[in-house]
Amino acid sequence: MVSEPAGIGNDEQVAIERILRDEGPKVLRTLRHKFGLAFNVQDYEDILAQSLYLLWKYWDRYEPSKGPLSHWFFGIAQRVAIDLLRATASNRASSLTFIDQPIQKAPVEPRAPNSIEEALHAVLESLSETDRTIILRSASADEQESWAAKLAPELSMSAGAIRVRRIRIQEKIRTAMAERGYMTKVM
Repeated sequence: MVSEPAGIGNDEQVAIERILRDEGPKVLRTLRHKFGLAFNVQDYEDILAQSLYLLWKYWDRYEPSKGPLSHWFFGIAQRVAIDLLRATASNRASSLTFIDQPIQKAPVEPRAPNSIEEALHAVLESLSETDRTIILRSASADEQESWAAKLAPELSMSAGAIRVRRIRIQEKIRTAMAERGYMTKVM
C-alpha cells in the first residue's frame, strides 16, 4: 500500500503512474463491487481517469494521518461515480418530453406470453412494499435531488438511507431480470 507517493511535487508523472499501478486496481474492484452493472467498462475507466486527475489536482489536501491513500482515492472515485449516475439520471429525465397533441394509437400486436414488461412486473411485485415505493418514487421524481427527502418522513428513514437502498434495489432488479434472460444496461 502506498502511503505517500514519492515525487508528487518533483516528478508528478512517475508518481501518478505509481498511484495508478498500485492503487488503481483496488479502487476499480471496489467501484465494480459497489456499483455493479450501473456502469460499463468504458464508464469505469473514465471514472478512474477522472478520479486520478482529481487526486493529482487536490493532492495538497491529502492527509496520510487520516487514512491510507487507497481510501482517499476510492472516496474521490465514489463521488465521481455518483456524479455520473446523477448526470445520467438528469439527462434521462430531461430527455423525456410530453406533447400536448393527441397520441395516435398504433395497432396492438399480441405480446409474447413472457414479455419483458411481464417479467419486470413480476420482479417489481416480488419486492417489499417499501422497496417498491422507493424505486417507483425515484423513477417518477421530477427533482432528482429532493425525492428522497420528501419520501423520508413517510418511510421513517433518512434521505441518505433511501438513496443507498435505491441503488441496492436497482441491483436486485437487474439481477432478477438477468436471471429471467433479459440483459440490463444502464445508460
